[in-house]
Amino acid sequence: MSACVVTIGDESDDDVGESGSTDASGSTDDASGSTDDASGSTDDATSSTDATDATDSTDDATDSTDATDSTSETAGDACPAPVDPPATFSYSLELPNAEPWQTDIAWTCTITALDLGENTAMQLDCPEAMGVVTLDVAASPAFVPPLAVDQVLELRYVSEGPWWFNTYLRLDLQGFGHLLTIVDGDALLPPDPYVFELPFPISTTAGLCAPLPDGCGDLERLALDFTVNAEAAHMFESEYAIVGGDPGTEVWVAAAGHLHDIQCTDTPDEWFRVMIANTGWE
Repeated sequence: MSACVVTIGDESDDDVGESGSTDASGSTDDASGSTDDASGSTDDATSSTDATDATDSTDDATDSTDATDSTSETAGDACPAPVDPPATFSYSLELPNAEPWQTDIAWTCTITALDLGENTAMQLDCPEAMGVVTLDVAASPAFVPPLAVDQVLELRYVSEGPWWFNTYLRLDLQGFGHLLTIVDGDALLPPDPYVFELPFPISTTAGLCAPLPDGCGDLERLALDFTVNAEAAHMFESEYAIVGGDPGTEVWVAAAGHLHDIQCTDTPDEWFRVMIANTGWE
């Protein structure tokens, strides 16, 4: 009997070049919802300013200082420093009778065991499964869902990819609505023919952060843009936010980047690790 076990921790080494703006459309459910070092270097501009200060031309010094300020605004204000400590999440999903490649599941499951301790761990009885389905989710800040034994969940899971796994997981709680979405892949949505709905559309914005060396190429941090209940959000890797009112939608962005000048084989040019939760807590 085959089994699919997907375990992803907080440490993500997925390398993620030409940048642009892309859009991932989700559902418009009223299930409401929510950056790695990528700062620009101003050493050259500062050195230029120091050299100009040694001259007799005040105008030149002013021009050089203006250039330094412009660099700071582009790589500082538009590209904020990563949050410390960063927002992180990890998850583990075990599906007894599913293969890890090209998996497309839409099951109705009942919670048979639940542990809402430091992690959220649950066992699910899904009639289509050949055994117990287990799911374990941990996050910082913490993920605390409004769950109880015997509640019914709609489990949507897609796993696909060429040489790496792209994972898309969504849970909807009957009588409540959207509960949890996890995206861990080279795009915010899987390709056709897979059908997967985000709780709200998310677009990416490039050109805000200077690409920096990152092992297999130069990594550019991307911004994620979306709106929840008329509140707009603009988030980078390492950030956590509650968006869209009180109670709002929690969003963790553990990775969002574009890899330029790829130097490794079997490496995607973009990678996203995003978790969205509606817990109902104020």
